[in-house]
Amino acid sequence: MTATAPELVPILMYHSVAESAHRIDLPFTVRTRDFERHVHAPRAWGATTVDVATYGRALRGHRPIAPRTVVITVDDGYSNTAERLAPQLAAAGMTATVFVSTATIGRSVRGSRMIAWSQLHELLAMGFEVGAHSHHHLALDTVPLARATEEMVRSREVLEDTLQTTVTSFAYPHGYWTPPLTRLAEDAGFLAACAAKNSLSHPDDDLFALSRIVVPRNMTSATLLDAVDGRSTRVRTSPRTIQRGMWRLARRVGPLLRPDPAMAPRVGAPSPHHRPTAGSTVPELYIPGCPMDAGPVAASPRGVMRPCLMRFLRR
Repeated sequence: MTATAPELVPILMYHSVAESAHRIDLPFTVRTRDFERHVHAPRAWGATTVDVATYGRALRGHRPIAPRTVVITVDDGYSNTAERLAPQLAAAGMTATVFVSTATIGRSVRGSRMIAWSQLHELLAMGFEVGAHSHHHLALDTVPLARATEEMVRSREVLEDTLQTTVTSFAYPHGYWTPPLTRLAEDAGFLAACAAKNSLSHPDDDLFALSRIVVPRNMTSATLLDAVDGRSTRVRTSPRTIQRGMWRLARRVGPLLRPDPAMAPRVGAPSPHHRPTAGSTVPELYIPGCPMDAGPVAASPRGVMRPCLMRFLRR
């Protein structure tokens, strides 16, 4: 029996599957053996996986979706997404949406290889959805709206032109979103966009700020199952405006008080004719000293937000 949209849907947010990683990325890098256990946990729960586009259509009332549905998303586009994560999901009869920052395709970030165009073609052939994750993985809530629009539109156009497919899903880099950004995502032609609120999605969820559950390195299969089943995950129906505002202020003011040379590539708009070169190294594009998607919407205060916030306030 199916319903238009189940009451609660867990949208899992992965980043990388590897044994080791740069210290900044390590908190969200799941070990291979742990990911194998993660794959079996939803199956044991009787879950059915769908991609973001399918779930978005269900929320709009256009498609039925089964109870115990789980949406799996993978952010940033590491090469191990195609090499380890996707094959394991496919072998288990599961699917996912892979969100890619187009400036990093075929390049290297902090010593980690990013996904190649050939691997993205392979993911599409396997039935996975490829979504946009901006072009330079900037925190879009800290840049002018015109720049945010450029980042959204450019990433979608680059993916569609190269992969010859329609891209309808978007994920905000670092999980940072604001109401104006949700409107930009809709105006940019996306049909759904994912945030990172560490909560379950629900029928009244914002289609352009879908709730996701961040999967950190230390999450066990039992903890994952508790989150998927709703035993350890809340439903958030209103944004944490004050906390998000304070964190946004810290991220904006910190680099101004003590500029970080690694942030230099974020200043000024890139040339619209730039195309990444295979094998080249990407300059630092992420928040220095904090995991890629760290923040009040991406992790518990004790886990990630507080150390990162204090690090910025001390700068």
